[in-house]
Amino acid sequence: MNPLNRLMLPLAAFYLRSCTFDIGRWRLLNHFLPMLRKDGSLMGERIVNTHYGFRYKADLGDWLGQYVYLTGVYEPPTAHVISTLLNPGDIFIDVGANSGFFTLLASRRVGPTGRVLSFEPLPSMRSRITENIALNEMGNVTLHRVALSNSVGEVTFYEGPQGHKGISSMRPIGEASAILQVPTMPLDDLADKIPSIKLIKIDVEGAEQLAIEGMKKLLAQHHPYLIIEITDQYLKPFGHSAQGLSNSLCSLGYRMYKITPNGLTETSPDRAADEDQYNALFSKNPLGSLLSHVLIPQ
Repeated sequence: MNPLNRLMLPLAAFYLRSCTFDIGRWRLLNHFLPMLRKDGSLMGERIVNTHYGFRYKADLGDWLGQYVYLTGVYEPPTAHVISTLLNPGDIFIDVGANSGFFTLLASRRVGPTGRVLSFEPLPSMRSRITENIALNEMGNVTLHRVALSNSVGEVTFYEGPQGHKGISSMRPIGEASAILQVPTMPLDDLADKIPSIKLIKIDVEGAEQLAIEGMKKLLAQHHPYLIIEITDQYLKPFGHSAQGLSNSLCSLGYRMYKITPNGLTETSPDRAADEDQYNALFSKNPLGSLLSHVLIPQ
């Protein structure tokens, strides 16, 4: 990164995080994000005030941290849906928490009377979540070191490359920086300890169907909203598919909505593989008037 761009980067990030209008926004993001992708690992960490009122320690060498540093948010449409659905006192479950952005967002939304259960098997990511929980003095988060699946046991886990740990997975990945063994468990094993669940977010790089199979008792009891990353090519190594995953939930009475920059669009299992990767909201009941409140601000 040349000296001028390095000097301008904090100013650009401040503008992108602070301004509510859109003048030059995408031009700045498209200019500086590739530079961070290339040279961010040389720049250490920064503490960011996010759009949702919590602070986040961003590793500028990490894919997710780079985006949060520049914009103050991660996956804005999904973050907006989570923020809209959660209220004080709710219970949120984060399956595949990564460095904890959505865990922190949910913690802020549900407040001291609510609870957040965060599941992240990768030690380096758990360390980041722990740092960010302490940074925000959040007492309503419980962090679990297991990978949620459909059985109790142990599984080989492939850690993503330095700078992109978010692609760590139970499926083999060519760019793995480490291979380790991690414990697994079904979420249903905690059924007696969870009084109610408002929303579950699942992003486990292809093992989403396994996680769902391990929580069917809780789904039947609580009918929570589900936000799931759908990636057909990641599901296939496990013998699953985007259509099969979506069908399994729709057969339980859920309806499927694609999360887009313009809001929620109802879709169906037979169209689940139309896009390579996206986040979907599954709701047990029609969203009705809630649709108008879950539109993404422009």
